[in-house]
Amino acid sequence: MTNQTYLARAIAVCLAMFFVASAAAMTFSRLPRPITFTDLDRYGDRLGLSMQQRHLLDAELEQYRGEFAELRDEMIEVAIRYPRMRRSDEFIRHIPGFVRRTQALDDEFFHAIKPILTESQQASLPQVQMMRERSLYAQLDLVGQFIGNAVPDLTELLADIDTPADVLESIQPTLVEYEQRLTQSIHGIFGGAIPLCTMEDERSVEMMIERVRALRAMNLRSYRQIAEQLPESLQQTFHHAFYVRAYRNVYDTGMYDVIPKARAALQISDLNESTHHALQDIVDEALVLEQNILERLMVVADEDAIVPAPLGGAVGSSAYLEAINDARRERSDAEREMVERMKRLLGDRYETVSDIRSERVHSSGGWRYVCGVVTNAAAPPRTVRARTSRSHSPWEADVLLARPIAQQQWETYMLLLDTPSQLRPQLDAMYQDYRRAIEEKYEDRRRDLNQFIAHLGHDSTGQRDPEARARRRDELRDMLRAKVERADAELFAAVYVLLNVDEHDERVKRVQWLRDRRFIQMKFLRRGGAHPNRAAEVDLIELVARLDVSPHDWHALNDVAVAYEASLVPLLRDRFTQLRKYEYDALTRRDGGRRMMTSDESQAFSALRKSIHDLHRDIAALNQKHVDHFANALDADAAARLHKLFARLAYPEAFEDPGSMADALRAASSLRDLLPEQRDRLSDIQATFATRYESARYELIAASAAYTPHMPGPGRTVDVYMEERFEQADAKWRDEFAAINHLARRELRSVLHPDQLQQLHIPHPE
Repeated sequence: MTNQTYLARAIAVCLAMFFVASAAAMTFSRLPRPITFTDLDRYGDRLGLSMQQRHLLDAELEQYRGEFAELRDEMIEVAIRYPRMRRSDEFIRHIPGFVRRTQALDDEFFHAIKPILTESQQASLPQVQMMRERSLYAQLDLVGQFIGNAVPDLTELLADIDTPADVLESIQPTLVEYEQRLTQSIHGIFGGAIPLCTMEDERSVEMMIERVRALRAMNLRSYRQIAEQLPESLQQTFHHAFYVRAYRNVYDTGMYDVIPKARAALQISDLNESTHHALQDIVDEALVLEQNILERLMVVADEDAIVPAPLGGAVGSSAYLEAINDARRERSDAEREMVERMKRLLGDRYETVSDIRSERVHSSGGWRYVCGVVTNAAAPPRTVRARTSRSHSPWEADVLLARPIAQQQWETYMLLLDTPSQLRPQLDAMYQDYRRAIEEKYEDRRRDLNQFIAHLGHDSTGQRDPEARARRRDELRDMLRAKVERADAELFAAVYVLLNVDEHDERVKRVQWLRDRRFIQMKFLRRGGAHPNRAAEVDLIELVARLDVSPHDWHALNDVAVAYEASLVPLLRDRFTQLRKYEYDALTRRDGGRRMMTSDESQAFSALRKSIHDLHRDIAALNQKHVDHFANALDADAAARLHKLFARLAYPEAFEDPGSMADALRAASSLRDLLPEQRDRLSDIQATFATRYESARYELIAASAAYTPHMPGPGRTVDVYMEERFEQADAKWRDEFAAINHLARRELRSVLHPDQLQQLHIPHPE
């Protein structure tokens, strides 16, 4: 290969480090990760540790984590110096040294735990150390980007399907040999990735292709060898787990409809013998066809698993894509014919099974450009933090559309007006009438507007002139805004009459601030991606109202509130106006993307986009500053509640932890059958947990607050250093959350009896 050809192939590195990071940022890491408490649980299961031994290992791991923390901080500084989205050979050259230092700490940890183990457990320790070595390499971007999830660790797969201990013991010789080969192969992939991604060796592209193909082939052979040794009851489960992981891109060709339908039909009680045999024939036929399709596609997938990237940029193999589409057509035709046979066999009884189907396994990942090669290794399922979801009103689809008063806003207005409890039912009925009137009178027009916006890039709007289409969109928005404002005015006129207040009342003024502001504030619907700082979307007046402060407190807050309003409203108005102009220009100047802007137009468009993001950041900074001003005017308790509420709304992702033990510990403390000594222990566990957890959350909130926000919508220029800094901080403190939760979980299980534990919902670690 000539230097020029090699360079052209390897130039894909620049794209690889961006595209792979984007696809797998939640799965792989740029830096070596420490041994986690979840890892420790797996090691304990493999070694057969007692509960007492596990507690002793927890203490050793705490010491290990403290030592690793120094190395981690050093690695993070290097990662920030060479951020992910700016490829750097220098960063890649740091990785082997980081791995060696991590392995040295690992070796110290494993040496420290030896005295805790029995002789038989010590004999199994080398297998555990290989588990750690494999995971250390495999979770790195440098390795993961080449093999994805296409080479699942079969030992871990067996653990995931709860393979009984006696079965594992019976196949132990096969597993030991497999683990040695797998560890050596993954180590080889890591060793080959360095010269490949730093373009130091012209032969590295071909060598990496050979290594990845050999690794995949070895894993497939080992899977078949292990599957043959499993009991028949486990073979299907192991089969499914392996294929879903290793061949996720082809597994959605499976027979997801007919097989579960036919199996369910076999359970119908009054089937005659011939119908039963016919249904069983359908199941057997479908299973054979499914396996044949998978076997064919596996061959194609393995052949195309990793190939040299063409000079013009890597593209997916047309033969591979054609084979996938042919297989799907074959499956659909066969399923359709089998279902028709079932209908003829079952008659009316088919309706009892017609809705039964298996959950489809959708393919993921796709083709990736990696260091001069292209790989179709399936990306691992993303570990996405569970988020508190809420239903969205259709009115929120357009951020520039005036929205009716939402329930939470109504509650805020009622708090600000200090409404008497005896009048709330009547006031709430007035609000419900208002909502119904909005829906009945204007929902169709709102739907027409959204549909018009959805087709703005097409002539189907009835307006061929892009400027006419943009004007029509704004006219529809303005018309709906005027109608919502009129409905608001009628509602509050009736409210003020009922409360016997007028426009000079301080409470009415506070509500009017919020009412006026509602039409220039924007609520954003986010779809994917991290948004750690949402301080620009918080309204501090609404937050203070939620504290239910007294009239005396509101009087003390008046000067702060007036200053806040005076600073906030111009920023909100400018952001709203500029976003409206941005959308108008995007349509009129680019004709919905169908023509290029001139150089001057493009510069003006970019400047407007930057101004919108700057205003959004100014609003966030204003809120971050003024929350302290409000807090300083409140008593200590109210100030603390305000800060906590602001943090929860401004940095919501810092509060997202599905593995948190907080609720489980509170529930445990409320159990009625606790003994005095249990209650005392739980109190200590809860106090330790709260102190450590809040400390870690404080750090993550600080990292989120330091993240410069951008407004969803208009394209933005990415600050790669800021992104890297937050990504590393987020990973560090999420790891700390997991450790704190683990220790609390372990302590809770040591204090409570099994019947008490059954009364609790204890979250599993991610």
